[in-house]
Amino acid sequence: MATVESIRTLIATFDAYEDEDFDRLAELYAEDVTWTGAEPGQRDCQNREDVFRMFRARMNSGGQASFDQILSVGPMYFLPATWNWIAS
Repeated sequence: MATVESIRTLIATFDAYEDEDFDRLAELYAEDVTWTGAEPGQRDCQNREDVFRMFRARMNSGGQASFDQILSVGPMYFLPATWNWIAS
């Protein structure tokens, strides 16, 4: 089960992302963070800079992710997402 502090950190991450506050995100993400999809692939991130590059690309893409659930397993989180494109 996730601790309350872990959930607070996750919510702070969502808030910083929505505000595009990369200084705050840098405080929340370890330099050696990894980010992978359900299947390993070219979009996997091997460090914080890779994650931030992905975040910036998504912020500029005109889409928005929604999460139906958040699963916590040990130190890892799984966030199955649905990607919604916003018509411009």
